[in-house]
Amino acid sequence: MDPFEQMFRYGWLLDFGESPEQSLSRIAPAINQCDLSTSHFKMNARTMLDSFKTTIGEEAKKNDIDGSAIAAAIAWEYEQNLKGRLSDHFQVYTSWQNNGTDQDHGAGMGWGSMHGAEAKKLRPRSGDVSLMCQRMEAKPAIALVAEFMNNMAELYFETSNGIWVRNEPAILALFFNTGRGLVERSAANRANDPMRSTGVVTLDVGQNSMAKWVYEKASRFLAHKTHPKQPPNSIRAQASV
Repeated sequence: MDPFEQMFRYGWLLDFGESPEQSLSRIAPAINQCDLSTSHFKMNARTMLDSFKTTIGEEAKKNDIDGSAIAAAIAWEYEQNLKGRLSDHFQVYTSWQNNGTDQDHGAGMGWGSMHGAEAKKLRPRSGDVSLMCQRMEAKPAIALVAEFMNNMAELYFETSNGIWVRNEPAILALFFNTGRGLVERSAANRANDPMRSTGVVTLDVGQNSMAKWVYEKASRFLAHKTHPKQPPNSIRAQASV
């Protein structure tokens, strides 16, 4: 456990006489609808990725993306975005204070820190408490991350007139972290890239902390790698920093 997290949890225990999760169960009853046994409240990212390796592979194949991108994005959010992860305790409480709703659907939460607005687009029929649970629980969170990456890869392919990114974890992580706006701008810029004639274009991911980290740590996630098949007459993208 990170020293900052240890300090956070110890301070909470001193102040309230119970763990953050015990406090949430008591003062924010909506969280009791979630299976927190598979949340980052109860397990670290390494354990989660090992325990749900099969799920990651299944969702990667279903969404035609490299599974190592899913695992790496989840690991980055857990390990490198500590303040964001710890803020989930307060977000759950705030949601309960707002009558069980995430009013702006804006904040990231759970495994992968999927933003509420994007989760709502993927699960439009789900209520706010259900969306909270789906982001906190391992299996549905993995599915959300995979589907969002799939959507961004498809958007990039269509907008760039055929540039294929589905086997590049760092690029998928970049688009997962930055979202639709960057995907559309980058795709439009690359639609007329002169390097297209070679069949490969290079995307610099070095300006994004998640994507750069995924690029540098790629070998760590090879156990989750899957192999989407590049369609004929498409242009392959490769990452650089």
